[in-house]
Amino acid sequence: MNKTKFYTVAGHTFRITMAESENVWQGMAPAYSPFEILPDRQVLFVLTVGDFISPKEADLILRDSNLREEEAKLDVYRTTCGYLFEMRTPFTNKLNSRLQISDDFHTAEVNLSGHDMQRLYGLNNALMLCYMLSTTSLDTLLMHASAVVNEGKAYLFLGRSGTGKSTHSRLWLQGISGTKHLNDDHPVIRIDPQGNAIAYGSPWSGKTSCYHNESAPIGAIVRIKQAPANSIRILSPIESYASLFTSSTGIAWKKTLADGKDRTLQKIISRVSCLRLECLPDKAAARLCASVVRKEEQCKK
Repeated sequence: MNKTKFYTVAGHTFRITMAESENVWQGMAPAYSPFEILPDRQVLFVLTVGDFISPKEADLILRDSNLREEEAKLDVYRTTCGYLFEMRTPFTNKLNSRLQISDDFHTAEVNLSGHDMQRLYGLNNALMLCYMLSTTSLDTLLMHASAVVNEGKAYLFLGRSGTGKSTHSRLWLQGISGTKHLNDDHPVIRIDPQGNAIAYGSPWSGKTSCYHNESAPIGAIVRIKQAPANSIRILSPIESYASLFTSSTGIAWKKTLADGKDRTLQKIISRVSCLRLECLPDKAAARLCASVVRKEEQCKK
């Protein structure tokens, strides 16, 4: 017997259906329960976990060329009814899940493999992919960032894996009074009807259990880089675009997806200050960052 649940992230609702006996339900509960809602007919996409039969004809349109073994790999195929995604786990490069999704990104099926933790990892990746594909044209971006909230404003810290995003968030939590964690790996940015950039928590927070169904207007977005001394500067619009582009999820094999991502990025940098912080992993870096972004916010008003 199947079980169905509904979730809303940054105002976008989706539905998941899988066997009631599937252990993944229990594994996903801590992250997804804060976002669960009552059944809703208006959903952005529907994901069914099962054993679909792979299409006989599938043309490879994008092969993941990322050489970083600690990151998951994703290959994209064109099928007669939509797209097929093959996802492989970090380090082992083993096939973890296969996602088939319709042309309009509304209906999807996923095959999961491995033990319970591997299956949960595959389901998370499938949901993030479905969410990204179906929201890109809706002024929404799933970011690779760590996010905190202070004095009612959200601050996002960007950077490649291992550069210190989570460390800098922790320094704000320890050294900047009143700071709360919003998300530690994949917060969502959505442009509201008034054109404001709003940061949202999500069920996708990496290794940190930080699953908050909360939101706040963005005060600033800061790219982190390790350095022997602390310094910070405001980025130009072109630098801001490049900084956000590399930290926002998206697969630009399809023009509508690329255009949607571009429009949202343009709206964000027109309303939000973007900065570059070269720093040590110390509280002085957090104090410097907090001081400068607050001054910049005052100048924006």
